[in-house]
Amino acid sequence: MIEKTAKPLAAAGLRLDGTVTVGHLLTFFGFLMAGYGAYAGTVSEIRTVDTRLRHVEKQIDALPGVLISTSRQDERILHLTARLAALETRVNTSGGVEKVD
Repeated sequence: MIEKTAKPLAAAGLRLDGTVTVGHLLTFFGFLMAGYGAYAGTVSEIRTVDTRLRHVEKQIDALPGVLISTSRQDERILHLTARLAALETRVNTSGGVEKVD
């Protein structure tokens, strides 16, 4: 069986010292830039969604006017249909008072 023994850090090959190399700095700045890129991308996406939402809200605000206009047109069509039916009953080719379907 394999026995697990606790080795000190130095014996395990891990050595900590106070030196900072260029690689460490590049890694640190790389993480900073990645974080900034994620933040900027998120802010940009939020602005895009906000703009789209504003356009949708404007269209929704215009819907009551469209519905009122449509209902008025429906009333006009019904009124004109009734007038046309009245005219059809008055006038036909034989001069009688018959309704033509």
